Amino acid sequence: MLIDALRTKYPLNDLLEMTGLSKSSYYYQKETQKQPDKYGSLRAEVKDIFYENQRRYGYRRVHVTIKTKE
Repeated sequence: MLIDALRTKYPLNDLLEMTGLSKSSYYYQKETQKQPDKYGSLRAEVKDIFYENQRRYGYRRVHVTIKTKE
């Protein structure tokens, strides 16, 4: 996102060199950001469980809670 924001002022090759990112990695990341989040609903469910329990549940309890809901 930073490279895209600065791309209007600076050449892409200079920005990639400064960040240490290869051109193929830049274009790969740009394409993957267009895809929908595969685990978006699961992430939301984990956050809901975590905050419903006053941020006291660790990953084991969150996992058990999700499994018992199924």
